[in-house]
Amino acid sequence: MNNLQQIQTSGVFPLNSKKTEVPESQLKNKSQNLLAGLIPDDVFETLQEHGLLDEKAIRDYHIRNIYKEFRRTMTTAIAIEKIQQLYPYLQFDTIRKLVYKVGGKKRG
Repeated sequence: MNNLQQIQTSGVFPLNSKKTEVPESQLKNKSQNLLAGLIPDDVFETLQEHGLLDEKAIRDYHIRNIYKEFRRTMTTAIAIEKIQQLYPYLQFDTIRKLVYKVGGKKRG
């Protein structure tokens, strides 16, 4: 992916920090709403202001969406390695477990 740019993060995906850049295909607009396909920006901002969002769950959801997009054009290993470039604090196996987890249960 030519448009892939590395995200600078530490700990859980920072919803309230500096503007981060992700592949253009991952965001419909430049807002921080990683749930844009599920809820509108104003609802996201309201939930965020009241501390009602689980940042780790949003990060995991975002990782699963990125993985699905990457898998259209590359192997599993390469897709996970690219995600690891975006989230360098996550181990390969951690990302693998996240992308194969569905509805709180692992595929088996």
